[in-house]
Amino acid sequence: MNELIQQFDTALVPQWERHPVPTSNSITHIESCLDFRIPPELIAFARLSASYASFFLSLGEDYASDAHILEKNRFIRMNEHWLEQGPPAPEHLIFITDNFMTDSFWCLDISEKIGSYPVVLWSPSMTPRQKSRRYGNFCEFVSDQIKHDEKTK
Repeated sequence: MNELIQQFDTALVPQWERHPVPTSNSITHIESCLDFRIPPELIAFARLSASYASFFLSLGEDYASDAHILEKNRFIRMNEHWLEQGPPAPEHLIFITDNFMTDSFWCLDISEKIGSYPVVLWSPSMTPRQKSRRYGNFCEFVSDQIKHDEKTK
């Protein structure tokens, strides 16, 4: 895990502002509100990666922040702008990234509660027939993002 975090931090430039480090209280609160268990790998990234905030939503105690996992998931599900573009976000998707000026988000698919959650791409403009990009787990997703970032440099 430490090697993957180091590769991620090398590939992505840290933002000037970091998210607060997740606490036991913030993790418990998020899990209670969203009714799922946050993968330990995601928590480790949030605690140890210098570049975490450059890509992922906060898991800290900054609950009212636009960049917090609770606020972003609430906003996407309630915002009429997203609903005008297509169907509402499925309840089994937990948004873990911001949209980076597109209408696409990376999400944990918590419908499969066996082992690690798959990471999928979701967009309000995605039709039911379109297949989403999908990774088996969080670490597989991060590894591919590193490879993608290295290719674009």
